Amino acid sequence: MKKFLKIIFSLFFLMQLNQGRAQQDTLSIIPTPLEAIGSGESVQPFSLDEFYQLILQYHPIVKQSRYLSPLAQEEIRYARGSFDPKAQAKLKQKVFEDKNYYQLLDAYVSVPTWFNVDFKAGFERAEGLYVNPESSTPDAGLMYAGVSVPIGKGLVMDARRLTLRQAQINQQAAEAEQLKAINKVLLSAAKDYWQWYLSYRNLQVAEEIFQLSDERFRAVRQAVLNGDEAPIDSVQAFINFQQREVTYMEARIGFVNSSLLVSNYLWNENEEPLEMDGSLYPVYEDLLEGYQSEEFLAQLMMLASQRHPDLVKLDAKARNLILDKKMAVENLKPELNINYNIINQTLGFENELGQNVFNNNYKWGFDFSFPILLRKERAKLKMTKIKMEQVDFDRRQREKEIDTEVLSIYNELVNTNRLIEIQRAMVENYTTLLNGEQAMFEAGESSLFLVNTRESQLLEANQKLLKLEVQLEKDKALLLWAAGVEELNFYSVQ
Repeated sequence: MKKFLKIIFSLFFLMQLNQGRAQQDTLSIIPTPLEAIGSGESVQPFSLDEFYQLILQYHPIVKQSRYLSPLAQEEIRYARGSFDPKAQAKLKQKVFEDKNYYQLLDAYVSVPTWFNVDFKAGFERAEGLYVNPESSTPDAGLMYAGVSVPIGKGLVMDARRLTLRQAQINQQAAEAEQLKAINKVLLSAAKDYWQWYLSYRNLQVAEEIFQLSDERFRAVRQAVLNGDEAPIDSVQAFINFQQREVTYMEARIGFVNSSLLVSNYLWNENEEPLEMDGSLYPVYEDLLEGYQSEEFLAQLMMLASQRHPDLVKLDAKARNLILDKKMAVENLKPELNINYNIINQTLGFENELGQNVFNNNYKWGFDFSFPILLRKERAKLKMTKIKMEQVDFDRRQREKEIDTEVLSIYNELVNTNRLIEIQRAMVENYTTLLNGEQAMFEAGESSLFLVNTRESQLLEANQKLLKLEVQLEKDKALLLWAAGVEELNFYSVQ
């Protein structure tokens, strides 16, 4: 009778096992690399470096950020347009009651220069019954050439030079903004990639433990059927199997969801999103060697002080304010522009040069203006000086924050590496305990409960080790991001 009850118990637990497996098979959102390997399908490793290369080539935000530098270059060309030569022509004519009152033509070419000295050459002709005497010309017209020279305001700095220089400085700020945008995407991608790696390794461990618990349950069940074990032992074995099944199902859905997060960064050359199909799996690569050395830290902090995008943009802002200050100082000067033109029918010099240019056939004049109180100009200069001090404070504060952030992450990274060494030793010790407990159980000197306890301890230790290893890789990416290292050398400090 007792043997019959044991058989009934065993059959009941077998039915429960089959039901659990049926529930497990319903969780099939996307195939995993483990399933692909088991089915004989081709699976390939997908390294972090390959992941970065795809992002740098096809990710929409990366592509969008690459327009910042060309846009700044076009702003420079736009500012250079203020120095382009310009051809102009003016024609006025009045005809009334069949009388040609006047016809005035003035065509010229102006050539601006860097030092705000503008050259001008042209042709003017006036004819008609009522031409103003001062505008009259010979029948063949007059040709002229002249120059406009600023003596006061505008000689050292003017609006054209200010715009061009600031556009050139903004080019560097645009490149820094582009680098910052790309590095932000890469940092987020690195975190999601290592989370994907963690879920993949957890899935491997969970599947291994799940299969082991399945084999153990089968062995205990057979022992119960043979009458060598009490039915209650099969209850313990089946409970352990259910726990491992739950862990496996949680690991599986975790891997599926982390795969979906990784697929957010994958696009093709046609700007179409790509989906993870289970044919790729993450791999571990130690891409940053020697990161714990003091030389590495010193070099990284030096690079941060020189190339960090935030500091580059603040430096560009400071240089722009220096130009604004020069312009504000220039506006304190009186405006005095001298204009001089030589005029001649053929632009020839029938007389000696000095006589023709300075004694005959010329036009000249000057423009003068000066604000008496200079309130607007003095206020502009004072505001610019205040902004310069504010930018200097911002720069020093941001540099201190970057140094602190880099050092803090570096300390976390070094400490995590030490924890990994300790945790690896703990995993080895838990493995030794489990092997010993398993041997004692097979010899009849231990219980299934103790074996399951040792196995759970080993599983928790392995999971903690994996989390620490992944945290270490995340810290590496975060360290380089905090230092503002160039995206194309994301894992190499030069």
